[in-house]
Amino acid sequence: MMQVAIAATYELAGIREGVEGVRGDLSGLRGDFSSGIARVRADLGVQAELSREGNRTLGEISGSLGGMGETLDDIL
Repeated sequence: MMQVAIAATYELAGIREGVEGVRGDLSGLRGDFSSGIARVRADLGVQAELSREGNRTLGEISGSLGGMGETLDDIL
């Protein structure tokens, strides 16, 4: 009977250790996921800024072309 109790105690200790390992793994995954989300958000912020810059540049080009059209009208 004593041997069964000792074996059960060791078994429970092993299970407890396994649970702690799983908790550590989950914590690590949570950190990886959070850092991945932060990188995606940063990338999206950069893309949004590039898009704004591109739209601004296109607007400037369009304005310049419009000015050229007015100049051509004046010449003709």
